[in-house]
Amino acid sequence: MDERKLKAFELANESAKQLVTLAVAILALTITLVKEVGTLLDIVRVAWVLYLVSIAAGVWRLDALASELERSEGDHQPSTRARMVRIPTVLHVLSFVAASAMLVYYGMVVI
Repeated sequence: MDERKLKAFELANESAKQLVTLAVAILALTITLVKEVGTLLDIVRVAWVLYLVSIAAGVWRLDALASELERSEGDHQPSTRARMVRIPTVLHVLSFVAASAMLVYYGMVVI
């Protein structure tokens, strides 16, 4: 495998780790701070579920990246755009963005 593809896998791996870390941190912070705000709207609960989905999809994405690299034997050329990687990547990013948008909306409504 050439160096560009290896670098693409490293960057995809790193971005997945960073999004998982952010989702865990935001989830923990909002759970802690919701006691201070006092009102817990359903939108916050949905955001929490979406952050949990994002965390699970991030772990799935990391596993898919490792599996795709492992399958690189023979004629198969590993790719970060392979279907087995693309599906968890899209789910990971979209659930994170949706959860973050919901929290921003919650902040605008409550504050």
